[in-house]
Amino acid sequence: MFFSSGSQLESNDIYFFRSHDKDKRDSIRPTIESVGQNRFFRITPNIGQLKDTVPMKIGDFPQDHLYFTFKNIEERCPKLIISEALMKEQKLNEDNGRIKIR
Repeated sequence: MFFSSGSQLESNDIYFFRSHDKDKRDSIRPTIESVGQNRFFRITPNIGQLKDTVPMKIGDFPQDHLYFTFKNIEERCPKLIISEALMKEQKLNEDNGRIKIR
């Protein structure tokens, strides 16, 4: 959708808002990261709560919402990761705290 050759969307066509920002003035531009040949967007939901809703806007498409639920994992240093992510009431693929939207 964004990173393929011939894509009609550019990275500045995607942005998010904090759920408490009712006026949509505080847009969040995701950072672009890469691992090998793969590129992806990174955003940081509000982990001060164990659940967060992040409105998402892509180009001229209607606004969507991402719903996040977090869990604490025990390692040497405990940390919060995404335990579930939903969009349009559909569970998104989750892999060790990362989600994939296709």
